[in-house]
Amino acid sequence: TCANTRCGATLDAFEFLRTNAHTIERAWLNYRQVSRQASEIAERVHVLKKEEARLRAMIKRLQDKSGAVLAVRGKDTTL
Repeated sequence: TCANTRCGATLDAFEFLRTNAHTIERAWLNYRQVSRQASEIAERVHVLKKEEARLRAMIKRLQDKSGAVLAVRGKDTTL
């Protein structure tokens, strides 16, 4: 029976367990989905950081070669 003295309803223990099992199952499915999405985003960030490093190195090489001034993120840089 319900612990609330005003309610006093009879509860089915198996229905309670089934409901909790479904709730836990949904929570694990959501956790796996979010974990997968976080991994995908982390991989994309890693790829973008590598691309940024590659482009920065290319800019540096071109600046060294030409001696020109290049504005990078609002800063003037002598090449």
